[in-house]
Amino acid sequence: MSRKRTSGEDSAFVPLLEEAVSLLASLPASAWAGYLLGVLPFGAGLLAFCTVMWESTLAPRQLGAGALGMAVAFVWMKYRQAGFATALLAQINPETAWENRDKPRRVFRRQLLLQPLGLFVLPLSRLVTLLHPFLFSFFQNLTVCEALGPGEAGSVPERALNYAGRNPRQLSMYVLAGHSGLYLMVLLNWLMVLAILPHLWFSFTGMENPFVRGWHAYLHVSFWMSALILTGLTLDPLNKAFYLLRGYRLAAEKTGMDLRDRTRALSAGLTRLLLLGLLLAGGLPAPVMADAQAEELRETIETVSRQRKFLWRAPPETVAPDFREQGPFTRALLDGLQWLGDTLLDAIEWFIEQWRRIFPRRERDFSDSAALLGGLQSAAEGLMILLAVILGVVLLVLVGRAVIRKRRARLSQAAPAGEAAPPDLNREEVLATELPADEWMNMVRELMGKGDTRLALRALFLAYLARLADRNLLVITRYKSNRDYETELTRRSHAAPGALPVYRDLRRAFESVWYGEYPAEPSALEAFLAQVIGLEAES
Repeated sequence: MSRKRTSGEDSAFVPLLEEAVSLLASLPASAWAGYLLGVLPFGAGLLAFCTVMWESTLAPRQLGAGALGMAVAFVWMKYRQAGFATALLAQINPETAWENRDKPRRVFRRQLLLQPLGLFVLPLSRLVTLLHPFLFSFFQNLTVCEALGPGEAGSVPERALNYAGRNPRQLSMYVLAGHSGLYLMVLLNWLMVLAILPHLWFSFTGMENPFVRGWHAYLHVSFWMSALILTGLTLDPLNKAFYLLRGYRLAAEKTGMDLRDRTRALSAGLTRLLLLGLLLAGGLPAPVMADAQAEELRETIETVSRQRKFLWRAPPETVAPDFREQGPFTRALLDGLQWLGDTLLDAIEWFIEQWRRIFPRRERDFSDSAALLGGLQSAAEGLMILLAVILGVVLLVLVGRAVIRKRRARLSQAAPAGEAAPPDLNREEVLATELPADEWMNMVRELMGKGDTRLALRALFLAYLARLADRNLLVITRYKSNRDYETELTRRSHAAPGALPVYRDLRRAFESVWYGEYPAEPSALEAFLAQVIGLEAES
């Protein structure tokens, strides 16, 4: 039994997206200045916070103050985004924007109470694809509905919840296809810009930077966080304009405010034309044109307007191209895309139908504030979704840890493909990851046999670092100092209680010999070697 399809307008989001771009282009500079005043502190603070938490040894002490600062910056950003939505509405309907303005303290309070929930709900909703468009649209509507004001459903949050449930196919197509595709394209562009700029700076100024010295700088957390933050700031105004126009259209279905605005603009234009006609009526004779000439002019205008370069001016429904007239490859590609879209929609509808069969729909009370925490129908439904999310996260973590362990085991057990030269221990840039721990230990015994106790002590120190890294007690990086490793080992020493005292004594002995030019006693070296071997046997 075939099911009746809804019209194409239900899932059409591209025309609305084009209007959003035009609306953003018409904004004055003051609106953009207010928007940047809200988002730039949060973007810069997030970059600094992630960098400090990633690489600083004082991260535990700075966590509380940094998190508090990020929370304040986040709420301030949401408050300014609500003001940006009001500026967008003022470009469409200044009178409505002025009438719907609420007191700043109320706007700030709503954003403070509701928007932080998105920091926890939205990442988890990505694991449940069917739920993510609804929640993403709800939190976007929370911002733009501050400009639209309370609606027919009640308060601003209830209006946001109502609009998030309207036209679900359009929202699914926009969030899962349009927004995700735009995000990937903009992210790739920002990655290329951030990768090229350091080299251009070096070419023009001759000043070196970490990106010019090696490719390791591109793996740093600040590089990727910069790209992600810039991508989010680039697409956020487009999201606000899209959801504002969508909410404005949905509200106009009952209030007719869009027709009122168009009528007002049309009447103003007709008034100007009428005045101009009255001024010119007395001095200019009325044009007289024969019927044949008028018909010829009409045919010429229609012929020219049907040319391809003028099609973009016509309404979309009158100029929709007939792709069936294209070649076989285009027809096959379009048929495949249409089949894929229909199959996906059928699967979504089947899943929703089965879900509603298990959990029948109940009348929801929008006045209850608990309905705002996701719009779930019942506690059992929310519990099942939460358990599914937790199970998915646990499975992903277990699979990731198993893959990493297998890879490390394979790398540590595999023999070297070629006879590479051993690292030069006289170089300060030598890292413990350049050789496995067993090979470092062989080098220690070889150097002790030659009587070079100074290099043997450094090889033993590197061997111990490599062994700690194999046990996931340390992360070896070039920018960390020996004290940084000690601080890191202090935080993780509960997994190996005896590792920290050995490391502390070995570090002091190594630094006194390597940097202080103290002699390396063979007896002390033998004692450290015995302690390291003993710890390896315990593990």
